[in-house]
Amino acid sequence: MSDHIRAKLEALISDSGMFHAGQQDERLRLCRLIDIRLDDLGKLARGPIISARREELLHIRQALRDHP
Repeated sequence: MSDHIRAKLEALISDSGMFHAGQQDERLRLCRLIDIRLDDLGKLARGPIISARREELLHIRQALRDHP
């Protein structure tokens, strides 16, 4: 591995600001994916399994949004 790439990787790992920004980006990405899945579930006929999955996804999305 070249020294340049190694230095970049070390900077990314050690820079906690970039790490936390990456975590926040990933949480937002997951929220968007959950929203898409919730839309898909909303198009299906209502039933106990669909409702349970929807509730589970809503809880996960809320936890992602509440995370600091």
